[in-house]
Amino acid sequence: MKKFVAIFIFILSFTGIWAQINVTCDNYSSYIGQLYNNGNYFQILEYSDSLLHSCRFTSQQKLNIYKYSAAAAYELDNDSLFLLYGHLLYKVAPHFTYQQGGDPTPLAKLKPKFVVYPRYTLGMSLGMNTVYVDRINMYQVMDSMDVSEPYYSFPALTASLVFQYNLSRMFSLAYYGGIYFSDYYKRNYFYNGFLTTVYKESVHGISNQWLVKLSLPMRRITNITPYIMGGGFFDFKLKATARISLIKSSDSTLYPDFKMPSTTSSTIYYDIFSKRPMRYMYNYGYTVGLGGNYSSEDFSFFAEVLFQKGYMLYNNPNIRYLNFVLLKYYYVDNDIILNKLFIRIGFTYNFKYKVERR
Repeated sequence: MKKFVAIFIFILSFTGIWAQINVTCDNYSSYIGQLYNNGNYFQILEYSDSLLHSCRFTSQQKLNIYKYSAAAAYELDNDSLFLLYGHLLYKVAPHFTYQQGGDPTPLAKLKPKFVVYPRYTLGMSLGMNTVYVDRINMYQVMDSMDVSEPYYSFPALTASLVFQYNLSRMFSLAYYGGIYFSDYYKRNYFYNGFLTTVYKESVHGISNQWLVKLSLPMRRITNITPYIMGGGFFDFKLKATARISLIKSSDSTLYPDFKMPSTTSSTIYYDIFSKRPMRYMYNYGYTVGLGGNYSSEDFSFFAEVLFQKGYMLYNNPNIRYLNFVLLKYYYVDNDIILNKLFIRIGFTYNFKYKVERR
């Protein structure tokens, strides 16, 4: 009889904490830690399975329940439930990191078993682009030009909205759509340098880039990811303005009888897309580049360098001379293709996370 009473008292003392708690939807999230500390692992799994289907918990409550349910499953050597609750844990808290002393010890073994990455990212970029001109054919002005310099360019602004769909942790599809500005110029020299024409063209338009990115995760530095990318582009020009200036040498003794052309000014501004379009309004080709991404929870910051190779002839070969005496005799279009080098930085907001087993 005494032995029976002793066993009964032991059972009551072991299950006392459970008997004192009337588990409900409202208090389960608060008491689950206490249940875990008292070794009630079976009860945690039973109640979690039942209440998660019947109760409406907040995200914070779910986080607490998933943590202790995963830990309880680990203590019972139930790998399938350990991974199930670990998966649910990362779904509700994609940036969960084990805190020693604050979280159940088994959770330290979760991170190596899962890969968590955002399915979508949305953001913007800002940077500079420089034009590289491919001169396909060169033409001289009325056979009087002595020297023609190569084309040079000025760094100009570019800004884009960014949308990215991540197929996996390594492969992504990205779209960059925005505006760009470009400036380039060249000089022609006449009469042994006595007369110089300076041609400068400013262009702005809409840029579209479709890219495939291959990320190269770094195991030791998990929040920095380098990547390479490639794809295609389509640019649509909104406006192009040319400025052509005549500069006469101060040494008038070389050609004392030379007179400037009969125009109102030695500088002419011309809207190239006006009545007689001298430029094709679009360009297309391929883009290659590399970049790096730094992630900080839901936000990422990136830097990229890209080269854009065009295939469309920029100038209209049917309108090679402008309808001005100054330009007809001192400037003529060459056949050129515009390429670009982009350097840009930006940020993205990450959302809709995907959790996968390693």
